[in-house]
Amino acid sequence: MRKVLSLILLIGTLATVALAGDNTDSSSPAGTPNPPEAAAAVAAKPTVAKATGTQLPHVGTCCMPGAGPATGGTLFQGIFGDGLAKRGIYVENMLQLGVAINTASDPAGRAVGTSNYPVAGVPDQGFNFNTLSLLTHKDVTTDISPRGGPYRGAVPTKWSWGWFTEWTYGRNMQAARMYGWEMNWGINQPGAGNSALAAQNRQSFFAMQHEEFEIYMPFLKGVDIIIGRFAPSIGYEIPPSYRPGPDYFYSRAYAVPSSPVDTLGMLSAWNVMRSEKYGYVSAEFGINTGWMTVKSPNGRPNYQQSLRYRSPNMTSRLDYESMVGCGEVQPGAERAKYLPTYRVASPNCLMRQHHSINGTQTFGKWRAALDVYYGKMEGDKNAGTIYLLNNTHFNGAFYQGEYGQLVYQASKTLSYGARIEHFRNPNGYAIVPVSSVKSNFNSITVGPHYDFAKWVTLRPEMRYDFQTNNHGLNAFGLQNTKVNGVTKGTENHQVAFQMDMLLYF
Repeated sequence: MRKVLSLILLIGTLATVALAGDNTDSSSPAGTPNPPEAAAAVAAKPTVAKATGTQLPHVGTCCMPGAGPATGGTLFQGIFGDGLAKRGIYVENMLQLGVAINTASDPAGRAVGTSNYPVAGVPDQGFNFNTLSLLTHKDVTTDISPRGGPYRGAVPTKWSWGWFTEWTYGRNMQAARMYGWEMNWGINQPGAGNSALAAQNRQSFFAMQHEEFEIYMPFLKGVDIIIGRFAPSIGYEIPPSYRPGPDYFYSRAYAVPSSPVDTLGMLSAWNVMRSEKYGYVSAEFGINTGWMTVKSPNGRPNYQQSLRYRSPNMTSRLDYESMVGCGEVQPGAERAKYLPTYRVASPNCLMRQHHSINGTQTFGKWRAALDVYYGKMEGDKNAGTIYLLNNTHFNGAFYQGEYGQLVYQASKTLSYGARIEHFRNPNGYAIVPVSSVKSNFNSITVGPHYDFAKWVTLRPEMRYDFQTNNHGLNAFGLQNTKVNGVTKGTENHQVAFQMDMLLYF
């Protein structure tokens, strides 16, 4: 399978080089500038009630409305023509390759695998085959979208529908598989049932992260609903590396592995206020099966809700997002089936919640972002409430953190960014399996973001992580020692040099 995928990858890359040639427009940015509120990039162009020109590139509907390909489509159209594109249907590909080295792990640690943990998004030292994605979408004409918020401009008066699918293979997909879906498919063996072997072999996994249908209804100044499998996208940074998007750096903030990655259900969005003078406000509500599962392991649903504000010129945004619901797995023989996502077994409903307040501000060539997040897993005094990682009674856990990002747009193709984060995880619960160490984690990341061409983005970075209040338990370095069920490392700090390349074709 790896040889076949490698061959596909090589052919795709060569085809991209051959077909992209004259598509680079030196008079416009190579790709679109990266603010997640990306309407700031076209603030002077109000979104009209037609899927033409002024709507922004598709990002899985998580960040903005779309019209036309954002990641490429060059390979598919070069082979099959532009017949589908003329009908508003796009087929695109994205490839993410990376390399990393850190100061904490020795050769023995690198042989074990995941030697770059607990840094999320960059699991291994050396070469990382992160993702190879196939995306299809038909974009919706809308003034609002779930997970994206309201957009300025005329309110569409006609019904509109579309879809978005994303199939991805790569090292980063181990955490994106869904229980009851592709979790244990043959393509994901043998590592599906043996995470240590998967780490050692640096195994790639297959996941179908998005299978969603979207419909816009011209009621109440616009109502938009998505149904299917989708990422809740709670928080500023989100797992995919589409362009444009909020993921400026190769590595991820600790907020990402602490938040829900994928779910199955429905999510609706509607306009609360639309004012050219005061701005735009939307609200969202959804119901789903929980974290990463087709069927709720406790038989109860989870609920997602959001409230979003956009300034009149779309240069400021503020979001509140959350997902709450029973977070335990029922006791019994299958309780370990949902590890590591569901780590607490109990006969009672124990509330699991994740909240984020995040916003951005664009001023001139600068863009600032801030995310404050909080999560909690409830415990109780019932003797049957067990933490499955060490089979001890579970009294509850919480976590919280803050991170800020500052980006300077030096030119149309080059920008410089910095990110700083403080993450408190006193119970060691929040970011399993990245780390189960009880500690505060701190990180500083700096680096440029270079759109080398319309179809190539480079993201080198230097990242410094260090622990505080870790009670002698280190999280970095060789992780082969367990203390009370917690995997222990050899170092309490790490400097990493990392870079990825994103190819859109």
